[in-house]
Amino acid sequence: MLKNYLKIALRNFRKHKIHAAINVSGLAIGMACCVLILLHVQDELRFDGFHQKAGRIHRVIEMRSAPDREDSHTAYHTGALAPAMATDFPEVTGAVRFFQVTRLTVKRGTTGQIVRDYFLSDPDFFNVFDFDLLQGDLRTALVEPRSVVLTETAAKAYFGEENPLGKMLEIEGEDFPEFGQDQFKVTGVLRDPPHNSHLNFNLLISAATIDLFEDRKRDLLSWESRFVLTYVLLEENASPAALQAKLGDFSRKYRGEEASRNRKLYLQPLKQIHFHSGHIQSEHNTHEGELAYAYLLAVIAFIIVLIACINYMNLATARAMSRAKEVGLRKVVGAFRKQLIWQFLGESFLTSFIALLLAIGLVELLLPKFNALAMKKLALEANAPLLLGLLAIVLLTGVVSGLYPAFYLARFQPALVLKGAKGAGARASRLRQGLVITQFALSIVMIVATMVVSEQLAYVRNKNLGFAQEHLVTVDINHDDVQADFLAMKSELLRDAHVRHVTVSSRVPGDWKSFRRLEVATESSAENETQSAYFNAIDEDFLATYKIDLVAGRNLSREMGTDSAAFILNEAAAAVLFYDSPLGKRLRVPSREFEGIVVGVVKDFHFQSLHRKISPLVMSLIPNSGRHPLHGIDYFTLRLSSANIQETIAFVTKVHERFDPVNPIELGFLESWLEQFYSNDARVGKIFGAAAGLAIFIACVGLFGLALFMAELRTKEIGIRKVLGASIGGVVLLLSKDFAKLVLIGMAAAIPIAWYAMNVWLQNFAYRIGIGWWVFALAGGMALVIALLTVSTQAIKASLANPVESLRYE
Repeated sequence: MLKNYLKIALRNFRKHKIHAAINVSGLAIGMACCVLILLHVQDELRFDGFHQKAGRIHRVIEMRSAPDREDSHTAYHTGALAPAMATDFPEVTGAVRFFQVTRLTVKRGTTGQIVRDYFLSDPDFFNVFDFDLLQGDLRTALVEPRSVVLTETAAKAYFGEENPLGKMLEIEGEDFPEFGQDQFKVTGVLRDPPHNSHLNFNLLISAATIDLFEDRKRDLLSWESRFVLTYVLLEENASPAALQAKLGDFSRKYRGEEASRNRKLYLQPLKQIHFHSGHIQSEHNTHEGELAYAYLLAVIAFIIVLIACINYMNLATARAMSRAKEVGLRKVVGAFRKQLIWQFLGESFLTSFIALLLAIGLVELLLPKFNALAMKKLALEANAPLLLGLLAIVLLTGVVSGLYPAFYLARFQPALVLKGAKGAGARASRLRQGLVITQFALSIVMIVATMVVSEQLAYVRNKNLGFAQEHLVTVDINHDDVQADFLAMKSELLRDAHVRHVTVSSRVPGDWKSFRRLEVATESSAENETQSAYFNAIDEDFLATYKIDLVAGRNLSREMGTDSAAFILNEAAAAVLFYDSPLGKRLRVPSREFEGIVVGVVKDFHFQSLHRKISPLVMSLIPNSGRHPLHGIDYFTLRLSSANIQETIAFVTKVHERFDPVNPIELGFLESWLEQFYSNDARVGKIFGAAAGLAIFIACVGLFGLALFMAELRTKEIGIRKVLGASIGGVVLLLSKDFAKLVLIGMAAAIPIAWYAMNVWLQNFAYRIGIGWWVFALAGGMALVIALLTVSTQAIKASLANPVESLRYE
């Protein structure tokens, strides 16, 4: 029986090659999308899962609440938290800290390399996490001060093919000038962290190194400091909820009742960090995933497969009458309806299986581009979840595409069919129309999404950010000597006539990490009542270089001695901190025992992405030493003239080499930095564009098959019309108008869906476009034109046929 079913299926494939090709190609494209998404989702769900004790590892988070503002969550704590938890809670079997200075310069010999992907960490690191140590001793690698563990990549970069174990590296830290006085000993080599780890680093330095510097150690262990990430490992049967319930008393014990009143510590499971950290302040969620993004990919894959399945259903029911006699004869000779259903479902499964083989080839071809788009390192490797997923795709596609045609074909009555009755097609015709409408509605939704994303990205690129971003070049300050003598390098840079302005600051808009947040208080604030604000240390030329407007007061001035303790606020900070004019009012930073007078207010400008509303920003003057009590400086920003830019860049590079002979220059145009804010949105736009293209292509391929069938079905009618004088245009219109109606109905159905979906997406932006009616009209018009061109190719062919041949048909 199975052999017979297979023989009939293959015979039908050979007989109807075009329809078979349409079905297989459409399903293959849809399945390829499904396989790519399956690989992506599998990789996402395995994030941080390679640690054997992943289910017992938690990150400690602090939530701060206030009646007048939204709760804030941070992963940063005092360095005293981890040892205190390990001591106070017996269920905590390991506690490890991660922290950084701003950056390091690693030198071997006379050459240096800037490093930002590193941590200082505790010996418990290897007890809590399962990063693979290739060389060295797990128990001692991070015990001694000035010990450093390298990844394979870092070891090769610094030592080539030499064995690095026991060798020395000179490490200089911006916040730790003492680092450069001694060499650091390489005590271990790690296998590179997997790409699906939220902790990514190339160096691990022993936290015991901090013990050598009393001031730094005191800052680290202060219960008011907030620059350390803390992870705890619980006993096997310990309850995270029970431990979390004890954290309130724990906080009051060490911080006091007042300081703990609006602060709550809680535990975040390791496996939730990747998907559920968007609301948590942490510079180390650099590969933070978005659950909505994974869902979006899954929905798009489902839509494309559904459109391909609709093609199969449409073509199968459209050609039903050509197989009606086959069904009638089979029933006459004793075939049961169940056997016929299994025969037609078998054809569907065979088509799906052939499509899957083609899809696997497409996946291998598309993986490099998909990896580049999704920023992944996926590979098509045989494993149980993937094989089960492929099996599920074949079965699901076979059932969805073949179930209705199988039942529809198997129900034909042999007596009516063998008499030539054809009245069974009305219901199937209505179903085909509904399926075509569904296809084009989904395709139009994809087109609208692509256009809206493109428009929003154009809007954020062209929006006035409150400063002039053109021709601004940033240069990283990567050496302590440059920071201490920044005025000399600034003067040297200004010697070039094409360098219009130069400023120094701790942060710049579009920075690779967020601005530092500080808790600030006014004269009238109650004790322990603070307001969170972003901070930027600047010099007197910052406003002129960026062309930021003052709206009240004056600029900071190095010539005024009192401005060493003075602030400039943006409008958002002035509105939040003060009820009336802030000028002349005192502002303090309790955690740093720093205070000063507000001397000016600047117009709000976007120093973060347009996803967020403009936040309160406090700025203060950098002293001549280059080290502000609240933050050191990190960048030069130069405003260049539009002429001779390459020559000016070469001049800046030479000046940098003279002042910093160790580190290579890190230079970039600010505009390109700002674009990084929207890299994920641009990726979504590309995905929508690709999905829209695939959806409309598959829908049109199916439409082509239907048009081919309709032209065959109406061959004699077309011949008679031509004999009676019908023009080519009239025949084309006759065959096209029904399809045009279906596309227009699909457009009407797509508009509310697309409008709602894209308004939800636009909610991610604090500053966004409105969706104009023309977007829907253009998307629908594009779909209509593409559909009519597809149908017209077959309609023109039918209209050009010799009517004599048409009338001999059948």
